[in-house]
Parts: sequence; C-alpha cells; structure tokens
Amino acid sequence: MEKVLKLFKRDVKTSRLELCLISPTKKLAQDFWNIIKNENPDDFKYISFSTDYLKPLPQSEQETFDTLVKECKESNTINYAIYNNNSLIGFTKIIYWKNNATLEIGNTWLIKSAWGQGFVKEIAANIEKIALLEPTISRMGWQCFEPNIGSKMAALHNGYKILKSA
Repeated sequence: MEKVLKLFKRDVKTSRLELCLISPTKKLAQDFWNIIKNENPDDFKYISFSTDYLKPLPQSEQETFDTLVKECKESNTINYAIYNNNSLIGFTKIIYWKNNATLEIGNTWLIKSAWGQGFVKEIAANIEKIALLEPTISRMGWQCFEPNIGSKMAALHNGYKILKSA
C-alpha cells in the first residue's frame, strides 16, 4: 500500500489546477473556513467533508481544523487542497483499498462558484495518469452518494460505470 500511496505524496498540477498535499495547519483550516463559511449548506447536502461527518460542512474554523487533522490520520488516503489561479476552491482525496487493489477518488467538493467548469474531470484524469504508473492498482473507483446527480454525471463523463452507490 505504501508504494501506491507514495506515487501520490506530492503536489499535482493540471492545466488549470494545483492539488496540494494537505498538512493540517491552523492557517490551512482558516483558508478552508474562509471559503466555506458563507456557502449555503443546502448546496452541499450530498457532500461530506469527512466520511463520518453528519453536517455538510464544518461549522467553525476549529471544527475545520479538527476535521483536517482527522482526515490526515487515515492511513490509506492522500488529501489535497484544490487551487485555481492561486485561490483555494476545494478538497479531494484518493483512497487505496489494498484488499481489492482499487484506487478511489472520493470526497471531492468545490465551492459553488467553481461548479460546472470541468475541474472534477480534470482532477480525475490527472489522478488516473499517475495511477497508470503503478501496476498493482487493478482498478479505479469513484465515490458518490446515490442522490448526488452531479457526482454521478462527473463519474460517467470520466468513463466510470455506476456499480454501487453509497
């Protein structure tokens, strides 16, 4: 597993985006809080900032920091902050499931002003290019909630098949 995740333990640049490895710092938590505190939580009802977080977005800067710390403790994930033109616009993670050699793109969210610009497709394409360098990855997966039509459409646009919705 370490060999697979090592491929991704670096910043990733696409044509328009920069995915920066997350180290949970107070400054990064403040940056995330500044972009999400004025977002409408209803726009994020199908997105979890964390896999076990019941509210769509953290409710304070401290909660944001605590969530970043928790996310970064997961041993089978790599977490990225997403930047466009040097502005923080979202979060994504990759998850490696050793039991079935699957690399999964999951928990991707963008601030609403970044929706509909093809950023998720761009992220997925670049993660896939890196994944092709590792022969032990037998398949790619995409995580989305069943009622999240936008995420399903992005998955289908990227060539994924909907096998099971969480």
